[in-house]
Amino acid sequence: MTDHGEGIPENKMKSLFVRYQQIETSSGYKPDYSGNGIGLHYTKALVEAHRGYIKASIMPEGGMCFSFALSVDDIYADKEKQKQVKRSSSHRPYEKP
Repeated sequence: MTDHGEGIPENKMKSLFVRYQQIETSSGYKPDYSGNGIGLHYTKALVEAHRGYIKASIMPEGGMCFSFALSVDDIYADKEKQKQVKRSSSHRPYEKP
């Protein structure tokens, strides 16, 4: 995904995925604080939970570019699958009284 806004300063890139972080733009524009600063943090967590990665880069003409990749292969080892089956089989379906 790309946008054509101001982008953020290079020295703020490490804070981009930090939970509750809202970053000023290069020109000093402050966020309006209508958000919570958690969107990119949770996006990164979701991508990493699927064993993928996400990155952000500053576009030379201004703005930001966000990209992510997820594996199309089976990413879970057999042991992990067996644990999940054991956990789900211990739950009983809802039965009407």
